[in-house]
Amino acid sequence: MNPTWPLSAFHKKVVNDWGCQVSLYACGRAKTKALKVIRGNHEAQYGRLWDYMAALKKAMPDSTVELMLDNEEAGVQGRRFKRIYVCLGPLKKGFTTACRPIIGLDGCHLKGPFGGQLLTAVGCDANDEMYPISWAVVEAENSETWNWFLTLVAMDVNINNSGSWTFISDRQKGLINALTTVVPNAEHRFCVMHLYRNMYKDFKGVGCRSLLWLASRATTDYMFQKHMTELKKLSKKCHDWLLEKPTSQWSRSAFRTTCLSDMFVNNHCEVYNNSIRAYRDLPIIGLLQGLHKSAMKRIQSRRDKMARNYAANHLCPNPMKKVNKAMSQSSGCVVQWSGKSKYLVTMTSGGHEIVVDLEAKTCACRKYDLTGLPCYHACACIHWKNLNLNDYIHKAYTKDMYLACYQHTLEPITSEQYWEKTGIPGPLAPLIKVQPGRPKKKRSQKNDIPDDATKLRRKGIIIVCNYCKERGHNARTCLAKVSY
Repeated sequence: MNPTWPLSAFHKKVVNDWGCQVSLYACGRAKTKALKVIRGNHEAQYGRLWDYMAALKKAMPDSTVELMLDNEEAGVQGRRFKRIYVCLGPLKKGFTTACRPIIGLDGCHLKGPFGGQLLTAVGCDANDEMYPISWAVVEAENSETWNWFLTLVAMDVNINNSGSWTFISDRQKGLINALTTVVPNAEHRFCVMHLYRNMYKDFKGVGCRSLLWLASRATTDYMFQKHMTELKKLSKKCHDWLLEKPTSQWSRSAFRTTCLSDMFVNNHCEVYNNSIRAYRDLPIIGLLQGLHKSAMKRIQSRRDKMARNYAANHLCPNPMKKVNKAMSQSSGCVVQWSGKSKYLVTMTSGGHEIVVDLEAKTCACRKYDLTGLPCYHACACIHWKNLNLNDYIHKAYTKDMYLACYQHTLEPITSEQYWEKTGIPGPLAPLIKVQPGRPKKKRSQKNDIPDDATKLRRKGIIIVCNYCKERGHNARTCLAKVSY
């Protein structure tokens, strides 16, 4: 390479995470060295994990940080890194103080040279937004690692009676067994979007897809059975395939009402994984610090935005949108008061009748019971009686509850140059497991959902001849037609 060639801006000036400017005057290997300056050395950062844990505990003493090492028979000097679990104290307090008892679980691959998996647990705040709880770096995704991770999560969020808790996931490897072991009485929901992706491999078509979503959105057993009967007429195999999955895991008609959420997709985990995508190829300490700073920025920005833009509101904006939509739909209801707390609501379209109990905050359609937000039947009763709408919305959606969750701010920690040394020999880096192919930054989604959902793909379709009605060929190549 000719040294007189002009150097790119990347080689001349590289700005690292702390704002320092590193001048470089070489090409080729200089880029690799610059990346090591910016991101740190992957192998060397494992040796400073004890110092990082000490700095984290000093800044936030109520945090939970667990480090597991491998190769115990090799002694202290030869033990390798295996797993690390982090649950920051303010995140723990914010979730247990003002979040509903529903937790989303997910795992994603790490893109560094040592591989591994990042397991995450996220909650749902008063504005129906994602709230991070804890994360862990493990060697693989299996029953053992999920059992270890869930045990620590259950201790941090004080899960004593697991029957009042709900977990939603994407059918991760080993997660079902871990949930059965750690929280046997908890409700377990599966993401319907992932269920649809699995169904689409064998049962294609707009009809099957539409009826799946209608059955999963149905809040009563009557509507669920109605849509499943229509699906059975359309495709009995698809109907039988769906019934093999427990209804309580993917349909709102069988969900429990304890967590005040009708969530049936794992979007919160997908949002979180997308927000941390830039940190997944960093060294171990860079990854943990990136997750820390991401959560710290999220808490500060959301708290200030809510206090600044919605100071006069009693409810958070997202729940208020749902209530306003229900109010607009209540115009087609005719209300008859019983004289006490119950109302008979008759729909002008269809003529079906629904019983609403405003004192108990329940409705026969179960939408009010599932979420704590008035359905359009309840909104019709509230409007007819000229009552205050805010009195019939659960306090979990109020702005005060939102601010109570985000008042627990994260404390920053200094860079590793200023950490106090604990004197404990640091763990060795795990063994490198080279995977075939080029490492991908983003999961391929080409086979998840068809580009045009209104049209069927011809791939995998067995054609039928219009002349002889045999399968496997068309009328143009039909031998019976040629012989005739």
